[in-house]
Amino acid sequence: KREFVPQALDQALYDQISKEVRAELTDSLNTEKHDKAESHTLVAALKKRAVDEALPKAIRVHVTRLSPDLFRLAVNESL
Repeated sequence: KREFVPQALDQALYDQISKEVRAELTDSLNTEKHDKAESHTLVAALKKRAVDEALPKAIRVHVTRLSPDLFRLAVNESL
């Protein structure tokens, strides 16, 4: 069995991406404003835009990782 080694997170890059897309991503994840399917569509469109703007793969990985982090934060704040 092969050991899974997750890709290393570049915290500085993650913070930069967070600053650039956080507001739009947070809005996209708001299921009170958008239904679940629309929310997934908006997040997918944000990821696609990152690809279309020729962002390096490392940046796309960080945007992908930011989504669940913001979702967990929103859930924790609502408790």
